[in-house]
Amino acid sequence: MKYCFLVFVIALLSPISYGLDCVGIQVDAIQAQKSNVLVHIIKPGEWGAWKNLGAYDQPHLVSYQSIAQQALATGASIRLRFENDHVCSETDYGTVPYMIRIEE
Repeated sequence: MKYCFLVFVIALLSPISYGLDCVGIQVDAIQAQKSNVLVHIIKPGEWGAWKNLGAYDQPHLVSYQSIAQQALATGASIRLRFENDHVCSETDYGTVPYMIRIEE
């Protein structure tokens, strides 16, 4: 019984541990600079903000940048996942997202 309760609690809390998703956003610009790559995201009609996709020495950067470029070229929306205390509508040059997803 205790085992079932523990599994239930873990299953219940696991979506919370994933963090905060910034959804329904579009890529407006991509900026490659000396140390990292930035992406300018917009929530159409609401706000715009710069986010850090990562430094060149981080292995995830190539795939993150590829998805951002595809979203920019096609006009598709993206989803960025950050820590729970992240504010999607504010520019943040330091925090790198955990995940980027292209969506229809």
